[in-house]
Amino acid sequence: MHAALFHNALGVYERTRVLSAGLRIGQVEERVLDQESGKAKVFLRIMPEIKLYENAAIAKKAASLLGEYYLEIDPGSPFTMRKDQRVALRELHEGDEIKIV
Repeated sequence: MHAALFHNALGVYERTRVLSAGLRIGQVEERVLDQESGKAKVFLRIMPEIKLYENAAIAKKAASLLGEYYLEIDPGSPFTMRKDQRVALRELHEGDEIKIV
């Protein structure tokens, strides 16, 4: 499972859909209050064949006007450019946190 810290997890529940490029890649497994940060810690189960990188980003998106939400993930990329050099980025593994929320 991966995790992400949200300022507001209103409308995100267990089994909420997790999408990437409009396709379902997982679901929310659990939500808890992170005592250290005071934020909502949301645990996600992502399909094992989906690779996420340290520059992955996650956002809460409205699915309807009735208050239903889903989570959208940009999985990131294995490389980035820094000072005109291609730098490899680490793949996220089970238990890692998605930092860009």
